[in-house]
Amino acid sequence: MKKLLFILFFYACSVTIVNAQFQKEIDAFAKADSINKPEANSVLFVGSSSFNYWKDIKNYFPGVPIINRGFGGSSLTDVIQYANETIIKYKPKQIYIYCGENDIAGSDTLSPETVLIRFKKLFQIIRTNLDPTTPVVFVSIKPSVARWSMEARMVKSNSLIKIFLATQKNTTYLDVHNAMLDSQGNVFKDIFIGDNLHMNAKGYAIWQKIIAPTIINSPAQSNGPIIATVSGKVEGTVHDGIQIFKGIPFAQAPIGDLRWKAPQPVIAWDGIKQCLNFSASPVQNDPIPFMCWSKEFLIPKEPINEDCLYLNVWSKPTKEKKPVLVYIYGGGFMSGGSACPIYDGEAVANKDVVFVSINYRVGVFGFLAHPELTKESPNHSSGNYALMDMVAALEWVKKNIASFGGDPSRVTIAGQSAGAFAVNFLCATPLTKGLITGAIAESGGSILPSSIRPSIKLKEAEAMGAEFAKKLNCTTIADLRNKSANEILKTAGGLSAPFEDGYVIPESVLTIYTKGKQNDIPLILGWNADDKIPVPFLTAVNYKLQIQKRFGSKAAEVLAQYPGETDAQAAISQGDMNRDETFGVQGFAWANAQIKSGKAPVFVYNFNKKLPSYTPASDFGAFHTGEVVYAYDNLKTVDRPWEKVDFELATAMSTYWVNFIKSGNPNGGSLIKWPAYETTKEQVLILDKKIESTKLPTKAKLKLIATLL
Repeated sequence: MKKLLFILFFYACSVTIVNAQFQKEIDAFAKADSINKPEANSVLFVGSSSFNYWKDIKNYFPGVPIINRGFGGSSLTDVIQYANETIIKYKPKQIYIYCGENDIAGSDTLSPETVLIRFKKLFQIIRTNLDPTTPVVFVSIKPSVARWSMEARMVKSNSLIKIFLATQKNTTYLDVHNAMLDSQGNVFKDIFIGDNLHMNAKGYAIWQKIIAPTIINSPAQSNGPIIATVSGKVEGTVHDGIQIFKGIPFAQAPIGDLRWKAPQPVIAWDGIKQCLNFSASPVQNDPIPFMCWSKEFLIPKEPINEDCLYLNVWSKPTKEKKPVLVYIYGGGFMSGGSACPIYDGEAVANKDVVFVSINYRVGVFGFLAHPELTKESPNHSSGNYALMDMVAALEWVKKNIASFGGDPSRVTIAGQSAGAFAVNFLCATPLTKGLITGAIAESGGSILPSSIRPSIKLKEAEAMGAEFAKKLNCTTIADLRNKSANEILKTAGGLSAPFEDGYVIPESVLTIYTKGKQNDIPLILGWNADDKIPVPFLTAVNYKLQIQKRFGSKAAEVLAQYPGETDAQAAISQGDMNRDETFGVQGFAWANAQIKSGKAPVFVYNFNKKLPSYTPASDFGAFHTGEVVYAYDNLKTVDRPWEKVDFELATAMSTYWVNFIKSGNPNGGSLIKWPAYETTKEQVLILDKKIESTKLPTKAKLKLIATLL
């Protein structure tokens, strides 16, 4: 009995101490209220020090009536304790909550699940004592240098609260956490004051950018077009008559327990989701310009994180339903994102096509296979999550694009490089039946195995995944899912490209086409004159030795097509073979496979126009990806000394593309006739300073390469 009395006494004293810790601040709030008389229907910021230190918050959101009730080092328990004094009494029109960080910092053993329980209790208090439609915004727990050792628990807490809020009405989860990390997953060090915990003006500027568009009746709100999707309403912007929606979610964030799972349906939301800016790009290394690929060809430096499954829509408002183009970016399945400037959709939308660009997971995040993942999957397979992301985006288009003025029965998919390889897989998979009616593949295909895309089946992929887990000292998938994105990114191994998994890709792409099981749809296929992976060239002597070693009895045939009598000639041949083995033969073999087993036509092109350059050092010819800005009429997005002939070619090429998207045939008007490809005539369209139709110039080379792979 004495022991029980002591415990009760100790508890009572502890509560008194906790209450006293913040009482001065609570009293100061009451005194300030008696003097300043807070406006009714203000926007309330409540929580811990990160709001408390934001003394000049009103300067960041001019014209917005704000009450800031951040206090001390408060935890969720403290905010619950003082909910009446800091929240309920103000009857705010909108509430921003920043809390949970001090809960974790206060105990090494406090679990994220406990943080969620506390947040739910605070949320229930708000919903019970205020108008239940009052918008509640949770500002995610931030990272910091001082508390980096707690990062895993911070991330998990954010994830749990985000999932909970997705089930509640009139709520928003704001991800400031990832916005404060660099592309390597490390926290920016120059956004804090001397304690490496509390933010300086630069840190608050990051928060301002994320918070401002969400404040009710804020000047930052766009008041743009609003469209209802099956998951909720979205608001976009308008530019030169084109409606633009950026960052529409098409699947739940593949984080936490959803990492390495098929994309899950978006949880419906109430209210209007502002879709004004591109979402984060998928996790990858820093985008650094190199060789011919300037910054216009790369994703923005930030944000980059796993919460990346979003798409973008450009559409011209018209009464008639318009055909749809869904664009899939390249990047070797290791990098890329839909926010690259060259993928802007406005020019195509101006030609009465609804342009959609999508994100998908890249690298090991998009393709890891593992026996445990296969076991937990209802499809009895694992890996190829990136392809499933693409399918999920196409399913979103099928359900929603009519609301944006698109015709869901006329959807063309297009991609370049890895995007073109993906387009081939999407044409082959049974999962896209009824979702696509045409396809464009620029510089890529998956019809044949190659040195950079070898034939791999599920068991091999699983073994690679198991080895990858060992490198991270993980014995279970749960262990792997608890690793930070940066730890995953920096660990070599695991599969990072599509493969024959038995579900998404039930058989090899060639087998699917040979059996006539593919989506039998019209195709545009092609490659560039200088589609080459940059590699050092061998001397003539070493080149011929390599050919002999690699091809044995076939070496003479290879050297007849790719001679190397001099170093200069050997260099040219190595470049040509690089192009033909990696890209050209895929388009060639794909076209022949479709003609043999399908009925839909194929149109083949060669893009030979050398892009203009300012200096000899920046002259890379008709380089890999160079054609994209011509095909989508986006020369304006790249800084090069464009000439009249470039704009003329961009107009013509984009018109071919748009005609094809609209009808399955690129021809029309005054364009040079582009004949459908036939195995007997092998006609292709040459896109250069002069556009002309001719017999495939590299037929003999490609025919030989096709027999050697």
